Amino acid sequence: MPDLFTRAKSGGLLMNAALNNAGIIIAPTFMVRSLLQQERLETVLDDYMPTETGLYAIYPHSKLVSKKVRVFVDYLAETWCT
Repeated sequence: MPDLFTRAKSGGLLMNAALNNAGIIIAPTFMVRSLLQQERLETVLDDYMPTETGLYAIYPHSKLVSKKVRVFVDYLAETWCT
């Protein structure tokens, strides 16, 4: 019996397969948001969506957080929390 599931280390590879009608993928919203809006992809099996997971930025406690860290954390919050 052939394996019905394909795994890849590259989300882009799976994304291209879905865009070329070669199957369905589970992908994070940030990866597919614009494709869904453009109607190049559509959601299926919405009743079977995986539970949401969290994203955590962990860095050493300090009163003075470097600007690089602050910008990165703000970027993560803006990208993942919308």
